[in-house]
Amino acid sequence: MSDATSFDDVEQLNQRSLNVLLRAIQLSQGQFSLILVRCNYTSLRDRIIHQLQQRSPVPIQVITLPENTKTLFTTVQREMGVRSQESGVRSQESGVRR
Repeated sequence: MSDATSFDDVEQLNQRSLNVLLRAIQLSQGQFSLILVRCNYTSLRDRIIHQLQQRSPVPIQVITLPENTKTLFTTVQREMGVRSQESGVRSQESGVRR
């Protein structure tokens, strides 16, 4: 397989993943929805965020988690700037094993 073919395949997979994200966003309109996305490269992450913001029917709130994040709930709560009762975010971390 050549480098050009490999790049095209990866780009096609990235576009498919973007379409899946957009579909998940569309299906969750009117509801709180936490969708986690992990990208291997910063440039890819920035491009995906830009494309999501352009194509999404609703505003996208981006929260970038630092690598040293230990608890998702408190990080999301802090970034959103609201109390869990107001946002509908509930902690389920006690049941998560590492």
